[in-house]
Amino acid sequence: MFSGKQLKQIRKAAGLRQVDLAELAGIHHNSVCRLEQGQFTPRAEVLAAICEALNATPEDFEREPETDPNPPVRLEAREAILLRDWRRLPFPLQERVAGVIQGLLGMLPSDSST
Repeated sequence: MFSGKQLKQIRKAAGLRQVDLAELAGIHHNSVCRLEQGQFTPRAEVLAAICEALNATPEDFEREPETDPNPPVRLEAREAILLRDWRRLPFPLQERVAGVIQGLLGMLPSDSST
């Protein structure tokens, strides 16, 4: 059975937007959106065009996408600001800051429950 989630994952892995895939496959961009949402299954000729555009096979769209073992991390606003500022530092200072942080973490009481 066709998986819209798999289509979306393959399209994104190819670095394409929905409108890009639609243009390459010769279909309307709304069709790509609806396919990815699972609203309908593509006809054979549409599936063939999508496969050609993505260099994929019909079987590639039959399985559910694998879960990402490293999902993106959501940072709090202050964490994002600290990380941004840290990245602006020259590398030697980044190393020093990392050392200070590790030293501070070493001063924390250990968690005896683990």
